[in-house]
Amino acid sequence: MEKLHLLALLLPILLGLPLLYIWDILWMRPERLRKKLRKQGVRGPRPTLFYGNTQEMKRIRQEAVSAQKQDTSNYISTLFPHFLIWRETYEISQTASNGDIWAYQRKVIAPEFFMEKIKVMIELIGEASVPLLEAWESMLDDAGGSREIDVDGYLRNFSADVIARACFGSDFTTGEEIFYKLRQLQKAISQQDTLVGLSAVWKCLPTKANREIQKLEQEVRLLILDVAKEHSRGSSSRNNDDDNDCIETKHNSFLRSIVNSSRHCPASYGGSAEDYIVDNCKNIYFAGHETAAVTTTWCLMLLATHPSWQDRARAEALEVCRGCTKLDVDVLRRLKTITMVIQETLRLYPPASLIVREALTDFKLGALNIPRGTIVQTAVAMLHLDKDVWGQDAGEFRPDRFTNGAAAACEPSHMYLPFGHGPRICAGQNLAMVELKVVLVRLLSKFAFSPSPGYRHAPLFRLTIEPGFGMPLVVTKLP
Repeated sequence: MEKLHLLALLLPILLGLPLLYIWDILWMRPERLRKKLRKQGVRGPRPTLFYGNTQEMKRIRQEAVSAQKQDTSNYISTLFPHFLIWRETYEISQTASNGDIWAYQRKVIAPEFFMEKIKVMIELIGEASVPLLEAWESMLDDAGGSREIDVDGYLRNFSADVIARACFGSDFTTGEEIFYKLRQLQKAISQQDTLVGLSAVWKCLPTKANREIQKLEQEVRLLILDVAKEHSRGSSSRNNDDDNDCIETKHNSFLRSIVNSSRHCPASYGGSAEDYIVDNCKNIYFAGHETAAVTTTWCLMLLATHPSWQDRARAEALEVCRGCTKLDVDVLRRLKTITMVIQETLRLYPPASLIVREALTDFKLGALNIPRGTIVQTAVAMLHLDKDVWGQDAGEFRPDRFTNGAAAACEPSHMYLPFGHGPRICAGQNLAMVELKVVLVRLLSKFAFSPSPGYRHAPLFRLTIEPGFGMPLVVTKLP
């Protein structure tokens, strides 16, 4: 009887402790942070226990979509309308891995994207563009020299091929299933974050969306590990091979670095060596091809709708590359107009449209004291279209604003951050810029682009800002 009585006393405590922990995670900790910020005049919408502010975000977005207009420069009002409304209502000013894990990963990955290594990838990028050019030329020949082409999918395949060749010593065909699965995973995650919420609790629930995400993540994991194992077997068989110029030995140092560093990753990582390999490969598969492909797509759209800039970019490509048997870094550096076009495209449609950071310690941001645990989110697209920073023509396509470089294009200069800013700036920005220049030179030298009547301007946020209904353009083969 005494044991039963003791159990009856302990049972509510045992059941109550997990509930108290969940209550603390979902409400008390966030409320303590909100209280510290409110004391400094930082206000915001009142959240609910389980949904936070996601229900209000969903309502605001639905209202914004119903009022959407064909405005190429005002997509923020439909993608991030809650930011605009909350900024006005609460007078809010605009102001992933962490800690030693991030520092270790950065130390491993960054050297693989130094310019000295990017230089040897230029020829490889040119080779990857050949199937793209040949496919379009064949289609145009069959159509009499001009036809509508949805360029988005072709550019994704090209960029995926570049990453597969440059970083993993394979080609797009080998990694096609990985890219397809990652694309499906990207869509599933972006949809979940919009409709379900950002809470880790919700992501653990066995919903249909969460089960699909977990299934895709497992499939991607197995595919990436297969590539890594194949690489390890290939490396062993080539140890005594004198032909060190082949693509596998010349362009797979990235994968080799990841595999080698997985044996020595910090204990705080909390995962296995296989987890480390998968996480890093997944990041580069996504970040390396998705951002470059989407930027090229927007770039062609903007050039199609601004023919004078298209003519200037084409004239420069033909002039600078005249007599060149192959592109190299010196040739690419002379592409001033094309560089400005790329920079302006990155301003209007930044691939990293949201930058999210968690305060790991208490710190001071201007006049604000930011408590540890606060999530600081920066909407890059809003910074890039701020008229106080860029002038009244902030929504217009004007590449000449970058005539004197990115640092002189706006005031203050750090308001332009398509690749992030500071120590966490994108490690692959050099590769992205080189890839963009090479593919634009190739395309502008052979084709002319004009708007398609079937194009519907509806930017969509899926971790990057991408065309919601593809990018059909009228492509004409040049004589």
